Amino acid sequence: MQYDFHMHSSISLDSNAPMEDMIKQSIKKGLSGVCFTQHIDYYFPGDFEVYTIDYENYKQEFERCKELYNGKIELFYGIEAGLHKNSYNRIKSDIANNDFDYVLASLHCVDRQTIAADNYYDSMPPCDLINEYLTETIANIKAFNDFNCLAHLGFIAKFAPREGFEVEYRDFKELLDEILVFLIENGKGLEVNTSGLKRGLRTMPVKEIIERYRELGGEILTLASDAHNPQNVAYGFKETINMLKELGVNKLAKFNRRKLEFYNI
Repeated sequence: MQYDFHMHSSISLDSNAPMEDMIKQSIKKGLSGVCFTQHIDYYFPGDFEVYTIDYENYKQEFERCKELYNGKIELFYGIEAGLHKNSYNRIKSDIANNDFDYVLASLHCVDRQTIAADNYYDSMPPCDLINEYLTETIANIKAFNDFNCLAHLGFIAKFAPREGFEVEYRDFKELLDEILVFLIENGKGLEVNTSGLKRGLRTMPVKEIIERYRELGGEILTLASDAHNPQNVAYGFKETINMLKELGVNKLAKFNRRKLEFYNI
């Protein structure tokens, strides 16, 4: 049994894939269920394009597919909310006005710069950039905690033009522990995102951070491809599940109507 709890379709501005194509591929991959987590990012520093959702279109297409594929795969209705202090009120409104199964929190920018911007990685030494990224992650999840799981911790490595930006536990113990303890104490989960594997990276977060989350008492882990096209659905799941089993993980999390459920792997 496997669930992919972070997936996009053409409802997200950075994907051209029809929702139905993503579902068909998920069935081919043998997944038991998937959660669509379409992007909302209501603020980026500078002139980077913001991400909005046409919720009427999203809901209609989701319900059409849910009825069409009923009995073949479980489908869950979610969002990936890009956190920034200028966005909290709009995110709260979206959550209040939609019956989401799942709210995934992410950080795609720091206060001064967008992480995917071309000049971001030259603005400071890697250690300082990672410190800034983790510090702002802490500030955002503490200021806005109406979410189920934290997405792709270590995202700063994903768009890095060179090595040296993977977030390692040994180098940022205090900041990472603060994040992990907050998640655990507030009943939030940690996403294991496999999208870095196709770039020659490791999971986000890396194995050692997942291990530390477990040592601190964390149990809520989701498996996520972060796929924006059918080719990347469930990418790297086999090796990632093997890694999780090495850490003693035998169950993963999914969410239905914002309620936590576990399934065995």
